[in-house]
Amino acid sequence: MLGESLRVAPAVRAALFDRTVDSAELLRTVDVPTLVVHGTEDAVVDPSSAEYAAGKIPGASMRWFEGVGHMPFTECVDEFDQALLEFAKRALG
Repeated sequence: MLGESLRVAPAVRAALFDRTVDSAELLRTVDVPTLVVHGTEDAVVDPSSAEYAAGKIPGASMRWFEGVGHMPFTECVDEFDQALLEFAKRALG
C-alpha cells in the first residue's frame, strides 16, 4: 500500500514534524463540522497530529481506527464508510 511505501523511521518522522509553523490559530478558525480520522498504527503521520488537530478545531469529532495504518479509507473500507456516514448524519441533523 501507499502508506507502507511512505514508511519512515521514527526519528526521521519526528524530525519532519518538528517544525516551527504553528497551525493552532488556523485550526481554531474551522467553522464546519469536522471529523478527524486516524489509524492507530499509522507509520507515516504520527497519531498525535490527529489528537492535536481535533483538539484545536472547535467541536471536532475524533475517530480512531484500531490496528489500521495510514489509509483507513482503503484498509478498512466498510468501517470507514460507516464512520463517515454516522458523522454526516449527526452533522446534518
